[in-house]
Amino acid sequence: AGRTNVPQGKPAYQPIPRASQLSTAVALFENESAKFAVSARGRCVGLIDKSSGADRLLRTTPLVSIRIGDSVYHRSTCTLENGKLIFRLYQADTTVVVGVTTKPRYFVFQVESVSNPQVDEVTFVDLSLKPCERVSAMSGLAADDQFGLCLRTLNLTTSVDVGGQPPVLKATAFKEYGLKTGRAALVACPMPQMIPTLQQLVRNEGLPYSALGGPFSMDAEENRGAYLFATVSEQDVDAWIDLARRGGIQTVHMSGWEQSLGHYVPSKSLFPNGLAGMKAVVDKFHAAGLKVGIHTLTGCISPEDLWIHPLPDSRLATDGTYMLTVDLQETDSGIPIAESPSDHPTIWAYSSQGNCIRIDDELIQYSVIARDGQFGFFECQRGAFGTKMAPHKQGAAVRHMLVRYGCFTPDEKSTLVDEVADAIAN
Repeated sequence: AGRTNVPQGKPAYQPIPRASQLSTAVALFENESAKFAVSARGRCVGLIDKSSGADRLLRTTPLVSIRIGDSVYHRSTCTLENGKLIFRLYQADTTVVVGVTTKPRYFVFQVESVSNPQVDEVTFVDLSLKPCERVSAMSGLAADDQFGLCLRTLNLTTSVDVGGQPPVLKATAFKEYGLKTGRAALVACPMPQMIPTLQQLVRNEGLPYSALGGPFSMDAEENRGAYLFATVSEQDVDAWIDLARRGGIQTVHMSGWEQSLGHYVPSKSLFPNGLAGMKAVVDKFHAAGLKVGIHTLTGCISPEDLWIHPLPDSRLATDGTYMLTVDLQETDSGIPIAESPSDHPTIWAYSSQGNCIRIDDELIQYSVIARDGQFGFFECQRGAFGTKMAPHKQGAAVRHMLVRYGCFTPDEKSTLVDEVADAIAN
């Protein structure tokens, strides 16, 4: 191997400046705080923080992709026509039109049209950012102390996903809800302006909001007082009022007040007079100058609820379906199936997605999953959660129940979602 002698006091090499990605852009959107550029290949090639000149992108990515069945297409050409981005995905014989509206510190993306009726999903924002200090899936934020990016859905039918490190930001529209309903906003601004910009966003884009919540929560004086979670009853409400007064507590948040999550009927042991008794308790708190809230988990149905036993509701969500390979008797503790099961948990816990399967009208808990040799669920507790043990025929569907926070969940596309919401509202 040869050896290169570098003159003393000279650097070994000098970096060659990379040509600006913005030079490849066919569309450049610019506002007070950021520049956003898209290339002729349909890729996001620049997301510039104007305060520092830094490009926040880690890599260029296709801004738009589509899913048809199990196939995903993302190669496209892009042009800017009449202020709209036209993506032509030739492999899928599909054209997607996305409108981009520039606001002072954010950009609004709207799916205007999709030419192919076979398209199931359109991802119309897809950004890969450089690592940053704070990433929040709940708020949609990826930020450091100087600059932040926040992707927010503008309706209930658009899905926004933010996460990872380095962070990825995506917005997706779905055929079942209408692809043209896809609408999302990307806030890009210095962090001191982030909360005021989010406040402007919800006002300007016609979103429902509370003056006490979301981007307004940190400014609301009502949110600065102390509160406590309390299991209150008709018998001890006066004691809770006394405790709150002595502790300088402004709000009592009633927890565990229901018989079960799902139907949300007041607990008989806490409120023997039912809803009337619960209302009387709330009236007492209000008369004492205290605020009152009630705790709910809107997407959860606890195992004790009537939607679970004696017959589990057919509209409960599942996250895996398999086929029973034998006739199953009531005394059998193993459930052999035809397919290799997914990586389901083997415990029931608050942070677990549950170890429960359903065959016909029987819920079954398992302790062992077999993925080698004979596939299946073993060491089972039959007739779990108050359901009835029963024989089942070969070929029956074995469905893994979707569980969150130790509770079953309604299928989000079913009417059970509305019934749970009505139970809470009433």
